[in-house]
Formats: sequence, C-alpha cells, structure tokens
Amino acid sequence: MADGANIEIKDGGPAVISGEFTLTGADGNVVEGLNPIIAICRCGKSQNQPFCDGSHSK
Repeated sequence: MADGANIEIKDGGPAVISGEFTLTGADGNVVEGLNPIIAICRCGKSQNQPFCDGSHSK
C-alpha cells in the first residue's frame, strides 16, 4: 500500500478512510481531532453526518 490515505467502499455501508488525510467540512473548515480511521456515511441515514453511525444496517 502506498503512503497516504486508503479509501475502502464497503458494500451497503460506509466509505472507510484510513492513513494520512485531511477532512474539510462543507463550511470550508478542517475537521480536527479525527481518529486515524473514519467511516463516512454514504446512505444519508446517519444522525452524525458526515460520519457513519451504523443506521444503514437498521
């Protein structure tokens, strides 16, 4: 695997991002204090957007 971010699209689930990355919100601000692995919601059901909270499985 190359240095930098790795993005894995889970079937029926989130996009899991790991490695070195910067997440910029819709307001243009960089999101601080992230874990080195995050899951981004793709279904729109999460109550913690843009992060996945597992709502897609319900």
